[in-house]
Amino acid sequence: MMAALEKEGALREEAIMEQARAEAKALVEVAEKKAAQMDHLIAELEEDHARKRKNASAAMARIHAQEASLQAGWQTARLAFQMTRRLYEDFMKSPEYAPFIAAMLAVARAKAGPLEKIMADPVTAKALGPVADVEVEVENGESMGFTLVGSGGRVRTCFNFHEALAGVWKDWAQEYYPLLFEERGNAG
Repeated sequence: MMAALEKEGALREEAIMEQARAEAKALVEVAEKKAAQMDHLIAELEEDHARKRKNASAAMARIHAQEASLQAGWQTARLAFQMTRRLYEDFMKSPEYAPFIAAMLAVARAKAGPLEKIMADPVTAKALGPVADVEVEVENGESMGFTLVGSGGRVRTCFNFHEALAGVWKDWAQEYYPLLFEERGNAG
C-alpha cells in the first residue's frame, strides 16, 4: 500500500509540475507577445520622434533663411534710402532745385487753402523766398522740403524728402519686395 501511495503521490506531483510548466509556458508566451508589442510600439515612437525632429530642423532652417532674407531686404532698403537721400541732397544744391520746389509749392498751395506761413529747411527757404506770398520760416531740422501752415498753426500739407519718398515707396514697394525675395529665394 505504501508503494501505491508513493506512486499516487508521484503521479500527482508530476501532474502539478506539468500544469505549472504549462502555465509558465503560457505566461512566457504572453510576456513575449507583450514584449514584441512594446518593441514595435517603441520602434514606431522612435520613428515618429525622428520624423518630428527632422521636420522641426527643416522648419528652423526655413525660419533662419526667411530671417536672413528679411534682414538682407531691410539692409537693401536702408542702403537705398541712404543713397536716395544723398542724391536728393545733391539735387537740392543744383540749379534745378529752385524751379522744382517752386512747382511743388504751386501744387501744394492749390490743395492747401489759406496759409499763414511756410516752414522750410534753409536751402528750400532760400529757393522759395522769391515765389512765396507768405512768410517763409527757416527750420533747423532735416526736413529737406517745406510745410504749409494754415491759420492757428494747423499743418495743411508737407512736401519734403521723407514724404516724397514715402509716396514713391507706396507706388513701387509692392513690386520691389516680391522681386527682391524671389531673387534671394532662388539664389539661396
